[in-house]
Amino acid sequence: MGKRTKVLLVVVAVLLVCCFGGSLANGRGTGTGDPNSSNGFVDFLAERAGSANAVADGEIEAPCRTAPGTFQVLGTCTLTVVAGGTGLRSLVVRTDNAITVASRVPRKDFSVSDDVGAGDEKRIPIDEQGGPVTLACASISGCVVTLGNGQ
Repeated sequence: MGKRTKVLLVVVAVLLVCCFGGSLANGRGTGTGDPNSSNGFVDFLAERAGSANAVADGEIEAPCRTAPGTFQVLGTCTLTVVAGGTGLRSLVVRTDNAITVASRVPRKDFSVSDDVGAGDEKRIPIDEQGGPVTLACASISGCVVTLGNGQ
């Protein structure tokens, strides 16, 4: 074996050891992080890839609608997003009181829910099939939910 081959093998071995050590260090805190925390690299990719189109007010049917883009939730209200388009869309909602949002996972047969704090904005992914999005307000005075613009 020549000198050049030996040097190359040593470099490869050092890189493998460094990668292994790095993987052990990264796995050390597995399961202890905050799932709501932000990841800079993922955020960078999301900015470059763009975001899903926002669901328009005209694509939503709801019994609790009080004005265009505004919903008065007393207890619960189900917004029905009509089917249409291709790919994912985002239903962007803002609320004046804390609410719980439940919707079907896009392209799956199960639902998930999430809490939205007062004054916060939440993006709810909607696939081409549309479907129900349930808003639940625990406040006795009710909650006013408005559509965000997705920006």
